[in-house]
Amino acid sequence: MTPTATMAIKFAALFLLPAGLLAFTYMLASHPLPPLPKLGRRGLRRRRALEEGFYPLFDPAVRLVALVVQKLPIPDLRRSVSEKLKLAGDWKGLNANEFIALCFVSSCVSLPFAILVSSLAPNLTTHVVLGGILLGAAIPYARMTEEADLRVGHIHKHLPAAVELMSLCMGAGLDFPGSIRQIITTAPDRHAPLYDEFGRVLQELDLGRTRKQALTAFGERVPSQQVQDFVSSVVQAEEKGNPLANVLRIQAALQRAKRSSAVEEAAGKAAVKLMFPSGLLLISVLILVLAPVLIDNQLSSGGL
Repeated sequence: MTPTATMAIKFAALFLLPAGLLAFTYMLASHPLPPLPKLGRRGLRRRRALEEGFYPLFDPAVRLVALVVQKLPIPDLRRSVSEKLKLAGDWKGLNANEFIALCFVSSCVSLPFAILVSSLAPNLTTHVVLGGILLGAAIPYARMTEEADLRVGHIHKHLPAAVELMSLCMGAGLDFPGSIRQIITTAPDRHAPLYDEFGRVLQELDLGRTRKQALTAFGERVPSQQVQDFVSSVVQAEEKGNPLANVLRIQAALQRAKRSSAVEEAAGKAAVKLMFPSGLLLISVLILVLAPVLIDNQLSSGGL
């Protein structure tokens, strides 16, 4: 492609982009937006998202594009996104259609920046623009994945102590819902992932669901081995009539042991991974120390 054609494409893109934004703004102003979620966890997450960061700027566009996304025949993608959003704790209160719309809006926002950057490399215009669009679409997914990892990590870290405290509360005379309520009440941050999940378990119990159903739903929202062990132990203790306080005490000890072994395993892997950079550092130090000596010897012997 000649430089003249490349510049013509860039100017056309820069001209069409404001026109597209104006058309989209007109559509946004003339088309009724779907209502925001107001109830439940999604409503709470959406209200928090609208009070922080840059998301309030994109929310109207996201809801409008979601109307188009919901008509697309992508059930598998929609199901996969729904599972990931559930793992991330209903991230920003979005459903699957709204999250896909957010990725599209993010890619549109990154397009003008990609066009400007492509002017620095005229021979790579197409690659830079496509890369910028893909990067913009990947940013929401990366943020959601990061939130899911942080959420699961917090639950793994604090679940053993919470289970042990739960067993102490039940040993002091509280029932299972009362012990969970006591843990939430004394928590330093009630909105932390673990206590948020415990609060949801209490809500489901208050709505009439059985303990097995509420805990099974907890295990589905956080599909980790640690949570599955806790859920299965409580359900089995209830079905067999075993003292739940003793079962929870044993479960807390097992989880602490697993966590300690995991920490030791991670420390061992870290030591192995540090061998190569440590070797490079040692070689660099030896070169810095021995190189002047070797150079002086060469100069004194007339080799240089």
